[in-house]
Amino acid sequence: MRRKLFQFRHHAYLLLLDIENKLFQFRTLINPARFQLLKINFDLTISFLFKLIYRVHEHP
Repeated sequence: MRRKLFQFRHHAYLLLLDIENKLFQFRTLINPARFQLLKINFDLTISFLFKLIYRVHEHP
């Protein structure tokens, strides 16, 4: 179970890194102020998702 969860976390993390990379590639097309807001929202979402995954695993 732990191994499957670790694999899921790893794949989710890689997917989110790929999304973040694509956001940075398009930053020149976006107003810098808007991009900063988008990045802050993205960072908050990432931390929320990982906390949620951790809590679901630790307290089923």
